[in-house]
Amino acid sequence: MNIVIGNLSITDFCSQNIEHIKFRKELALDELIYEFVSIDVEKDLHEVENQDHLTLKNSYIIQDHDKLVGYIYIEEVQQQDGVLELRYAVHPKYRRLGYLNPNKKGYGQQILEECGNYLFTIDGVRKVELHIRKDNEASIGCAKKAKYKKIGTNEDYYYDIYSIQKEENDYED
Repeated sequence: MNIVIGNLSITDFCSQNIEHIKFRKELALDELIYEFVSIDVEKDLHEVENQDHLTLKNSYIIQDHDKLVGYIYIEEVQQQDGVLELRYAVHPKYRRLGYLNPNKKGYGQQILEECGNYLFTIDGVRKVELHIRKDNEASIGCAKKAKYKKIGTNEDYYYDIYSIQKEENDYED
């Protein structure tokens, strides 16, 4: 599966692809991803057979043409119809590129904007949430640049909730 979502695309992890295996290993060894996103990237980023669309509770690779730049995980927020949680990470080699050139978006911002917009094309999705640890300044900055708004806090798990909503005129009457 390869879904073009703008400048980026979403693709399945392939256990037969050496670049995918190397990419997953590099993400798994990255301390920031371990600390802020997932304690087990190798478990999260796995092959899903016979898939031609995104499915919830799965991870996917984000590509910029032939470059593997990040990954996402999507799932429904419990007891909230039409609300998806988006988790994401940018490969260490591609972080902070937007800071080098203030006129250019970094990959974190691009992933949040393009994946958020794409998720609204799925029937019934009305809101996309990010659950960002309070001390993850880089991700908070990406969320704000991508127009996600802080809507709450979960003190028990030490994260803030940022979201974007489908525009009201996109709803069917």
